[in-house]
Amino acid sequence: MDQRFVVAKKILETLVNEGFQAMFAGGCVRDRIMGREPKDYDIATTALPEEVLNVAKTRGLKAVPTGLEHGTVTIIKNSIPIEVTTLRADIDTDGRHATVKFGASFEEDAARRDFTINAMYEDSDGKIHDFFGGKADIKAKALRFVGDPEKRIQEDYLRIMRLFRFWGELGFAPSEQTLHILAKQVEGLKKLSTERVWSELEKTLQSAPQNVLRAMGESNVLPLVFGRTDHFSAKTLQNLDIPEGVSDRAIFRLALISWREKLNAKAVQTQLRLSNKQALKLSWFLNAPSDIESASSSVADSLELARGWWENFPKETFTEPLAFAEACRPELKAQITQVGKNVAKYGSRIDAMPLGANDLMTQLSLKPGKALGELLAKLDRAFLNGDWFTSAEGLKLARELLNANVIESDKGSKV
Repeated sequence: MDQRFVVAKKILETLVNEGFQAMFAGGCVRDRIMGREPKDYDIATTALPEEVLNVAKTRGLKAVPTGLEHGTVTIIKNSIPIEVTTLRADIDTDGRHATVKFGASFEEDAARRDFTINAMYEDSDGKIHDFFGGKADIKAKALRFVGDPEKRIQEDYLRIMRLFRFWGELGFAPSEQTLHILAKQVEGLKKLSTERVWSELEKTLQSAPQNVLRAMGESNVLPLVFGRTDHFSAKTLQNLDIPEGVSDRAIFRLALISWREKLNAKAVQTQLRLSNKQALKLSWFLNAPSDIESASSSVADSLELARGWWENFPKETFTEPLAFAEACRPELKAQITQVGKNVAKYGSRIDAMPLGANDLMTQLSLKPGKALGELLAKLDRAFLNGDWFTSAEGLKLARELLNANVIESDKGSKV
């Protein structure tokens, strides 16, 4: 049995035994009804945050006040965190944040949630409490807002992004009327932090089929998120299927869209607030084709390209560049294939240079600095090219380079 469920059920029963109402809430209930294993378990309760903290203390449980203003306490048991949140009702919303009051009604709590499939509760006996037809919508594979769609969206514009994410992840489709209402509200996304929007978009790019992404384009959601004032071209959102073996589906799709819209990696990083790691991956997709073109004719260039690629993607595979070339630069497929052949034959050289900085300093009486770095770089390049293999051969070449005065010292003079 899933240990997270065991822990969550124990915490739920503890609250009930202390005289409070408590039930599983939201996505974990939806997933259990669908036969999916929930990623996490959330509990809704009539207990106030301080009461939850007190229960945890008396039962010897670790509790962290992770969101007291919104009624959330995280209880940790067996290193498993379970969020426990007091029932709430919205007093006021501004499209980003909500001012809430604590309540005692599960139906009132459900009424403030986004979609009917996320507005269900399961009690300690396994009974489902469904106030807005979530079970029927799961059966119909329908994605429907709780109550008035326009009002739900205006309460929190991030729900626009969440609709597309759930559509992509679950395959539950919204009605045409819902999409029509949503399209009129997309400007509200500008009120949100870029980080929140990218977090949802990244998940959508990971899982959504093409029809979902096309709908995001047609609703002007994607252009707005990318900072565009015009719609994407029809070709931009075509052929976004992910080939088998691609490691980072979101960044791969982001690269396809960026390439087709002629966006550079730095601009996309700034617009979406990508992490440095994500930006580096995106840059590799957008810039690697030209590097691959020149690298295919040189063993050393091929190995240097592979070294940089493997810092960001699964080792010993060229699935991603081949897939990207297939979609955007088919004329480079032959060069990529040749790079792959060079790597397959000579790839053991990439991390195997038998000399390091300490060896050179000890054997050649060199000091740390620019000159040493230049010498190491030249030795590395020669090693990748197969010009030397053993430590003795490397030291011999190093002496030759130094004697030929081709290494600049730290002060700009020759060594």
